[in-house]
Amino acid sequence: MGFYCESLKLMFTADLFASYRNFTHLPPMIFNSEPARLTASVATALAFDLAGVIPNHCDHATPEEHLARLRKLQRKIQ
Repeated sequence: MGFYCESLKLMFTADLFASYRNFTHLPPMIFNSEPARLTASVATALAFDLAGVIPNHCDHATPEEHLARLRKLQRKIQ
């Protein structure tokens, strides 16, 4: 589940991914009832007009940096 603010173009991505410096990753499969859907969930989130994302598990990077990390993660998992 995520929440999108259209006026700010920000999305709170909840547990879609974790974003810590060089350790950006999807959640562990044990915490997912349908891990096969993660790739599609990332694509759905990135289909929004985004200026940044705010993940639930993250460091103090800017929303723009977390968005760049999510895009990089998407390229890695495709």
